[in-house]
Amino acid sequence: MLKERLKPYFEELVKSYVFNELSVDFLNKIGASDILLGVPMPIKESMLTNSKGVSLTVLDIARAAAVVLGCDPDFPYAETYKLFLQRIFKEKTEEVLVSEGYERFSSASAGVSAETAESAGCTVDGKGSEQRKNELLEAACFFRAAIIINEVSLNGLYGYALCCRELYLDADEETYIGKFKAESIETLETLTIKHPDFAFAYYYLGYAYLNMGLYTKAYLVWKDFLQKIDGSSSKDELNDEINEIKGRMASLAAPMEIEAGVAAVTSGRYHEGIEILSEYAQSEFSAWWPMHYYIGVAYESIGKAEEAIAAFKKALEFSPSNIEVMDELVAVYCALGDKENELKYARKIEVVRKNYKQEGSL
Repeated sequence: MLKERLKPYFEELVKSYVFNELSVDFLNKIGASDILLGVPMPIKESMLTNSKGVSLTVLDIARAAAVVLGCDPDFPYAETYKLFLQRIFKEKTEEVLVSEGYERFSSASAGVSAETAESAGCTVDGKGSEQRKNELLEAACFFRAAIIINEVSLNGLYGYALCCRELYLDADEETYIGKFKAESIETLETLTIKHPDFAFAYYYLGYAYLNMGLYTKAYLVWKDFLQKIDGSSSKDELNDEINEIKGRMASLAAPMEIEAGVAAVTSGRYHEGIEILSEYAQSEFSAWWPMHYYIGVAYESIGKAEEAIAAFKKALEFSPSNIEVMDELVAVYCALGDKENELKYARKIEVVRKNYKQEGSL
């Protein structure tokens, strides 16, 4: 269930601990000498004596072990840490880990909510960004530990998905965003499979699909959300969410049509794609360059070069440095034997690539 893609980000938390073996007396005191004797345990200086002068407690050790377990399920002593947690918390292990996760998630989320930020097209401020990030990463580790204890943990999966979601909404680095977004989406999708009646997995999954431009998928999962809520005892308490999603779904009619037009072009149904997309070429969606690009591809594919050129040039109006569009123009002009324009756009491509390289070296 837990993928390796995020391991490098969580390993930074492991580096904040030192690993020492606990004394025999302490292990006997907490009843764990048979498990932990000779096993290095994660410790931070802040754990040794707290503000009230109380020294290291079994709960401090258990929390640290849970964080390391969640950070790296393949850690050399991960299985031992798992046994230790189950020895301490018994049948409540999953519940305790989830509770620790939500405590940190709530602390990190003080301020602007991710939903408000996303709907406004910005990221969350809330606390100082580094503190908030570390709290969210630690929360995620507790949820991951809960999933290790019970791989179908509803609250563990849900909390983990929300943590990853907050982390990618806060971020501005493309690779980081991509990895945390993929983790959040896959976890939400797992929730819909393992817990198909859990409505809010569909709620957040719809926003994730919308963010990716997958309008039909967003519509369908939101339809599932409304169906799940309709049969819920808490329906009357969720009127705001219900109305919000109904409004979102209503606004997706045109984007879904455009998406269907693009799908028609990419699957070789060029005339159908042109018919659908041309309806929106002069609409409120006219500034979306890919629509004109796909109209151009469709015309090019059925041998209508002049119409293709006009569509590709329209796409360039909204995305002037788009190499993919200019490549198509080069191909069309080459097929027409128009060397002047072929070279014109080939040179533009070289200029754009050169500029990209110079920007990348700064």
